[in-house]
Amino acid sequence: MSSQKSNPFKVQSPEKISAQETVNLFVNVFNDFPDVLTQGDSFINGPRGSGKSMMFRYMQPDAQKLVQKCELSELEYYACYIPIKATNFDKVELNRLKEQAQCVINEHILTTHILDRFFSSLIHNKVFFCSEDFETLKSFEKNEFRRILKRAGKREFKEMVFTDIGKLIQHFQETIEDMHFEVNDYCERIGFQNENLVTYEGPLCNYLHFLYPILSKFTELKNLPKNIYLLIDDADNLSDIQKQVLNTWVFYRLGVNVSLKVSTQMRYNMYQTISGHTIDSPHDYSEVNISTVYTSSKNKYKDLILDIIERRLKEYQFPLTDPNDFFPLHNDQEVKIKAIYDQHIKNFEEGSAKGSGRTDDANRYSRPDYIRSLKGASKQGSSYFYSGYNQLIHLSSGIVRYFLESSALMYSEMIKNSDGEEIKYISHSVQNKVARNYSNEFLFEEFEKHVKTAKNNGQPIGDMRKLHNLIDGLGGMFSAILLSGAAERRVFSVAITDGADEDVSKIFEIGVRLGYFQISTIGNKEGTGRTRLYIMSRRLAPVFTLDPNSFAGYKFLKNDELKVAITDPQGFIKAIKKKLKADPDENSYINEQLELFE
Repeated sequence: MSSQKSNPFKVQSPEKISAQETVNLFVNVFNDFPDVLTQGDSFINGPRGSGKSMMFRYMQPDAQKLVQKCELSELEYYACYIPIKATNFDKVELNRLKEQAQCVINEHILTTHILDRFFSSLIHNKVFFCSEDFETLKSFEKNEFRRILKRAGKREFKEMVFTDIGKLIQHFQETIEDMHFEVNDYCERIGFQNENLVTYEGPLCNYLHFLYPILSKFTELKNLPKNIYLLIDDADNLSDIQKQVLNTWVFYRLGVNVSLKVSTQMRYNMYQTISGHTIDSPHDYSEVNISTVYTSSKNKYKDLILDIIERRLKEYQFPLTDPNDFFPLHNDQEVKIKAIYDQHIKNFEEGSAKGSGRTDDANRYSRPDYIRSLKGASKQGSSYFYSGYNQLIHLSSGIVRYFLESSALMYSEMIKNSDGEEIKYISHSVQNKVARNYSNEFLFEEFEKHVKTAKNNGQPIGDMRKLHNLIDGLGGMFSAILLSGAAERRVFSVAITDGADEDVSKIFEIGVRLGYFQISTIGNKEGTGRTRLYIMSRRLAPVFTLDPNSFAGYKFLKNDELKVAITDPQGFIKAIKKKLKADPDENSYINEQLELFE
């Protein structure tokens, strides 16, 4: 009988894990993102897998009661989770209506969905209301709730006697749910009509006169916190009109006791309200960019992953909880790299080093020199091992999910080869095998899925092919630099000296949205301002046999050079190699050192 433990790195949907497991596994990141917990509207931006949904799961009341060790009423806020991705919000039938009608009905859909989720959340969390709250809500239902419904256009009401708070909350929820589905039925009806569309005659709810006053009433109750946070997850999946509706709510700036916490996967490209105003940070809302924090700080991201691994290994009762022991290095490889490191130290002491400090050349060149030795006459670049905890952190490129998914695959591979023996660590050979497969999958299998998705959505397939060419061209360039005699050989980033034209900008934007590039800014080449910096995901390092470790430089390129890269990557690489051969330290190479993923 196998004694194997469960896979400690398995990636689960945060919605499906218990409150206790959430508390056990969650690493408190709110010191990095304090605005998420404060009153007021916030946008939390980050690529898929950066931890937004887990953050929202941790904020929910069942988890917070365990964390704070207190009753519900003692919490600072009541967080209600509002998923968008798994909801059929984009009613294409509404496109047949006039624009103003589309806005009104879409606001109704959003409003009723959120209120439905709020009341369902109260039922799910088995919220206990005292007798005073019960009397308050009965009075609210009879006097205020019905008046709000009448203003929204509801004409019929059942006279009901509520004997307990549960039936009253259920009544609120069912009333809102019925109004939500009334619009769904209308959308289905007009979908079958060719012309002379029937007019929607049901109630219409909005934020200002419906959602906000109802939620505000609940913040007055004794057994609920005084603040309600609406956690709107994956708002990128809203239609443009629905985004305008949400932006209008943010524009109201009513977040005194009701706050909107909106997560996006970097594809929320609409910041206008229904009336055409633009919402701005920090005037209308606070903004958190997870990838900016974790791809620009070596220690923050490393500490985050360290804490995550230790928690998971402890949760699943593994004997080794130190990540350095659980993900060991390839010792023979590290011995050879150390020998090169020592030689650079010796060169410095003998006065033949390039760097000004004793360890400058050793830190910069020892690993690139080792990779170059493998890719020399023997052409054994593929024999470089991607293993060791620190190297795996760099390969994850600031995305927690990348680290966990690849680690889960490594653990599964170890089980497959274990003959039933207990897994105590991940061998360096398995780490390397999975890291390389995970990288290849990212560039090929996952990329083809994106191509199919673009085709199904009517987007230009040519743009996806250009993106693949750009990745191939830049990856080949970075490999050529690594193998050259340049002063800085670990390059993962490019900046554009003369500004990107529309075509180049569009291809980079698609790459950023799909996670193949990250974006930052640096000082321009002339020192007169700043320009965009595009960083290739280090998850791709094994495809091109690159060194993913820290202290990477960047290269300035002209827009015309990048236009060659997106159409003829091999010609682009050939031209780069010719330049490198003529002058490895040609002045477009910048030797300034950056942090982990900058």
